[in-house]
Amino acid sequence: MISREEFLGFLTQQRMAFIDGCIRGGLADYDNPEYYGAEARRDHTPSVRAAIRNNHIVGRAKRAMLEMPDVQVTTKGNRVLFVIADRVRISFKKLDRRLRPRNYPTQLALDFLHQQLDPPLPGLATVSSLTNIVAGYTANAAETDFEVHITCPRGDRNEWELKLSGQEMPELFSIEPTAATDEQPLRRRVRIRPGIERARDANGSGG
Repeated sequence: MISREEFLGFLTQQRMAFIDGCIRGGLADYDNPEYYGAEARRDHTPSVRAAIRNNHIVGRAKRAMLEMPDVQVTTKGNRVLFVIADRVRISFKKLDRRLRPRNYPTQLALDFLHQQLDPPLPGLATVSSLTNIVAGYTANAAETDFEVHITCPRGDRNEWELKLSGQEMPELFSIEPTAATDEQPLRRRVRIRPGIERARDANGSGG
Protein backbone atom coordinates (compact mmCIF):
# COMPACT_ATOMS: atom_id res chain seq x y z
CA MET A 1 0.00 0.00 0.00
CA ILE A 2 1.01 3.57 -0.56
CA SER A 3 2.11 5.22 2.68
CA ARG A 4 0.73 8.53 3.95
CA GLU A 5 4.02 10.24 3.12
CA GLU A 6 4.06 8.75 -0.37
CA PHE A 7 0.47 9.81 -0.90
CA LEU A 8 1.26 13.40 0.12
CA GLY A 9 3.98 13.40 -2.51
CA PHE A 10 1.54 11.90 -5.01
CA LEU A 11 -1.21 14.39 -4.12
CA THR A 12 -0.51 17.31 -6.41
CA GLN A 13 -2.57 20.48 -6.07
CA GLN A 14 -4.63 19.49 -9.10
CA ARG A 15 -5.38 16.03 -7.72
CA MET A 16 -6.33 17.38 -4.32
CA ALA A 17 -8.56 19.99 -5.96
CA PHE A 18 -10.25 17.20 -7.92
CA ILE A 19 -11.03 15.19 -4.76
CA ASP A 20 -11.93 18.08 -2.48
CA GLY A 21 -13.82 20.07 -5.09
CA CYS A 22 -16.00 17.17 -6.21
CA ILE A 23 -16.96 16.27 -2.63
CA ARG A 24 -17.76 19.84 -1.58
CA GLY A 25 -19.53 20.52 -4.84
CA GLY A 26 -21.68 17.41 -4.45
CA LEU A 27 -22.62 18.46 -0.93
CA ALA A 28 -23.55 21.90 -2.22
CA ASP A 29 -25.69 20.38 -4.98
CA TYR A 30 -27.89 18.69 -2.39
CA ASP A 31 -28.33 21.97 -0.52
CA ASN A 32 -29.22 23.84 -3.72
CA PRO A 33 -32.92 24.82 -3.37
CA GLU A 34 -33.24 24.80 -7.16
CA TYR A 35 -32.59 21.05 -7.05
CA TYR A 36 -34.28 20.06 -3.80
CA GLY A 37 -36.68 22.26 -1.90
CA ALA A 38 -36.82 22.26 1.89
CA GLU A 39 -40.10 20.32 1.87
CA ALA A 40 -38.62 17.61 -0.35
CA ARG A 41 -35.46 17.28 1.75
CA ARG A 42 -37.57 16.99 4.89
CA ASP A 43 -38.86 13.59 3.71
CA HIS A 44 -35.42 12.21 2.84
CA THR A 45 -34.07 9.56 5.18
CA PRO A 46 -30.37 9.63 6.14
CA SER A 47 -29.61 6.85 3.64
CA VAL A 48 -31.44 8.70 0.85
CA ARG A 49 -29.54 11.92 1.64
CA ALA A 50 -26.24 10.06 1.55
CA ALA A 51 -27.12 8.35 -1.74
CA ILE A 52 -28.16 11.61 -3.41
CA ARG A 53 -25.04 13.40 -2.24
CA ASN A 54 -22.88 10.52 -3.47
CA ASN A 55 -24.54 10.63 -6.88
CA HIS A 56 -23.74 14.33 -7.18
CA ILE A 57 -20.14 13.81 -6.02
CA VAL A 58 -19.56 10.98 -8.50
CA GLY A 59 -21.25 12.96 -11.29
CA ARG A 60 -18.98 15.93 -10.65
CA ALA A 61 -15.94 13.65 -10.63
CA LYS A 62 -16.91 12.18 -14.00
CA ARG A 63 -17.15 15.69 -15.48
CA ALA A 64 -14.00 17.03 -13.80
CA MET A 65 -11.88 14.08 -14.95
CA LEU A 66 -12.30 15.22 -18.57
CA GLU A 67 -9.66 17.84 -17.76
CA MET A 68 -7.36 15.29 -16.09
CA PRO A 69 -5.79 12.79 -18.51
CA ASP A 70 -4.29 10.73 -15.67
CA VAL A 71 -7.71 9.93 -14.17
CA GLN A 72 -9.80 7.00 -15.39
CA VAL A 73 -13.22 5.81 -14.26
CA THR A 74 -14.10 2.17 -13.72
CA THR A 75 -16.90 0.23 -12.09
CA LYS A 76 -16.90 -2.74 -9.77
CA GLY A 77 -20.43 -4.03 -9.32
CA ASN A 78 -22.51 -0.94 -8.59
CA ARG A 79 -19.56 1.07 -7.31
CA VAL A 80 -17.96 3.78 -9.45
CA LEU A 81 -14.22 4.09 -8.83
CA PHE A 82 -11.64 6.57 -10.06
CA VAL A 83 -8.08 5.48 -10.82
CA ILE A 84 -5.41 8.19 -10.65
CA ALA A 85 -2.10 7.68 -12.49
CA ASP A 86 -2.42 3.90 -12.27
CA ARG A 87 -1.42 4.19 -8.60
CA VAL A 88 -4.49 4.72 -6.43
CA ARG A 89 -8.15 3.84 -6.82
CA ILE A 90 -10.62 6.18 -5.12
CA SER A 91 -14.09 5.45 -3.84
CA PHE A 92 -16.22 8.40 -2.72
CA LYS A 93 -18.17 7.61 0.46
CA LYS A 94 -19.84 9.12 3.50
CA LEU A 95 -17.72 8.36 6.59
CA ASP A 96 -18.70 7.55 10.16
CA ARG A 97 -17.05 8.91 13.30
CA ARG A 98 -14.23 6.38 12.94
CA LEU A 99 -13.64 7.67 9.41
CA ARG A 100 -14.84 4.37 8.02
CA PRO A 101 -17.10 4.23 4.94
CA ARG A 102 -20.80 3.72 5.53
CA ASN A 103 -21.88 0.86 3.28
CA TYR A 104 -23.33 -2.61 3.45
CA PRO A 105 -20.63 -5.27 4.05
CA THR A 106 -20.89 -6.87 0.63
CA GLN A 107 -18.01 -8.99 -0.63
CA LEU A 108 -17.04 -6.16 -2.97
CA ALA A 109 -16.97 -3.67 -0.09
CA LEU A 110 -14.92 -6.05 2.07
CA ASP A 111 -12.46 -6.72 -0.75
CA PHE A 112 -12.01 -2.98 -1.24
CA LEU A 113 -11.36 -2.38 2.47
CA HIS A 114 -8.92 -5.30 2.63
CA GLN A 115 -7.01 -4.07 -0.43
CA GLN A 116 -7.98 -7.25 -2.30
CA LEU A 117 -10.03 -5.90 -5.17
CA ASP A 118 -7.45 -6.78 -7.83
CA PRO A 119 -5.63 -9.99 -8.61
CA PRO A 120 -2.06 -9.84 -7.26
CA LEU A 121 0.80 -8.78 -9.49
CA PRO A 122 2.59 -11.62 -11.30
CA GLY A 123 5.15 -13.19 -8.99
CA LEU A 124 4.01 -11.09 -6.01
CA ALA A 125 1.21 -13.05 -4.36
CA THR A 126 0.43 -10.43 -1.70
CA VAL A 127 0.90 -7.24 -3.71
CA SER A 128 -1.95 -5.60 -5.65
CA SER A 129 -1.38 -3.17 -8.50
CA LEU A 130 -3.44 -0.37 -6.94
CA THR A 131 -3.95 1.05 -3.46
CA ASN A 132 -7.59 1.53 -2.57
CA ILE A 133 -8.34 4.96 -1.12
CA VAL A 134 -11.59 6.28 0.38
CA ALA A 135 -12.35 9.97 -0.15
CA GLY A 136 -15.32 11.08 1.89
CA TYR A 137 -16.94 13.44 4.30
CA THR A 138 -18.19 13.52 7.86
CA ALA A 139 -21.11 15.60 9.08
CA ASN A 140 -22.19 17.01 12.41
CA ALA A 141 -25.42 15.76 14.01
CA ALA A 142 -27.52 18.39 12.24
CA GLU A 143 -25.70 17.82 8.93
CA THR A 144 -24.96 21.54 8.63
CA ASP A 145 -21.16 21.32 8.79
CA PHE A 146 -18.91 18.95 6.87
CA GLU A 147 -15.28 17.89 6.84
CA VAL A 148 -13.46 16.14 4.00
CA HIS A 149 -11.10 13.23 4.68
CA ILE A 150 -8.98 10.80 2.69
CA THR A 151 -8.27 7.42 4.25
CA CYS A 152 -6.38 4.29 3.32
CA PRO A 153 -8.34 1.27 4.61
CA ARG A 154 -6.67 -1.87 5.82
CA GLY A 155 -9.23 -4.43 6.87
CA ASP A 156 -11.25 -3.25 9.85
CA ARG A 157 -9.11 -0.14 10.46
CA ASN A 158 -7.46 2.67 8.53
CA GLU A 159 -3.78 2.46 7.76
CA TRP A 160 -3.64 6.26 7.64
CA GLU A 161 -5.93 9.28 7.46
CA LEU A 162 -5.66 12.75 5.95
CA LYS A 163 -7.99 15.65 6.69
CA LEU A 164 -8.60 18.13 3.88
CA SER A 165 -10.06 20.92 5.99
CA GLY A 166 -9.24 23.15 8.93
CA GLN A 167 -5.79 23.47 10.46
CA GLU A 168 -4.78 19.95 9.43
CA MET A 169 -4.91 20.83 5.74
CA PRO A 170 -1.47 20.22 4.26
CA GLU A 171 0.31 23.53 3.79
CA LEU A 172 1.66 22.39 0.42
CA PHE A 173 -1.27 23.89 -1.42
CA SER A 174 -2.87 27.28 -1.93
CA ILE A 175 -5.98 27.69 0.22
CA GLU A 176 -8.28 30.69 0.11
CA PRO A 177 -11.28 31.62 2.30
CA THR A 178 -14.69 31.16 0.78
CA ALA A 179 -16.83 34.16 0.01
CA ALA A 180 -19.49 34.98 2.58
CA THR A 181 -23.05 33.98 1.79
CA ASP A 182 -26.42 34.44 3.45
CA GLU A 183 -26.15 30.88 4.68
CA GLN A 184 -23.42 29.33 6.83
CA PRO A 185 -20.45 28.66 4.50
CA LEU A 186 -17.76 26.06 4.62
CA ARG A 187 -14.68 27.71 6.05
CA ARG A 188 -12.24 26.94 3.24
CA ARG A 189 -12.02 25.68 -0.29
CA VAL A 190 -9.26 24.71 -2.65
CA ARG A 191 -8.32 26.98 -5.51
CA ILE A 192 -9.04 24.83 -8.55
CA ARG A 193 -7.08 25.52 -11.70
CA PRO A 194 -8.95 26.80 -14.80
CA GLY A 195 -10.71 24.04 -16.66
CA ILE A 196 -11.98 22.21 -13.60
CA GLU A 197 -15.44 23.14 -12.47
CA ARG A 198 -15.21 25.27 -9.31
CA ALA A 199 -17.22 23.75 -6.52
CA ARG A 200 -19.89 25.77 -4.82
CA ASP A 201 -19.76 26.14 -1.06
CA ALA A 202 -21.50 23.33 0.82
CA ASN A 203 -23.69 24.79 3.53
CA GLY A 204 -27.14 25.04 5.01
CA SER A 205 -29.37 22.33 6.36
CA GLY A 206 -30.34 19.00 4.93
CA GLY A 207 -28.33 15.85 4.42
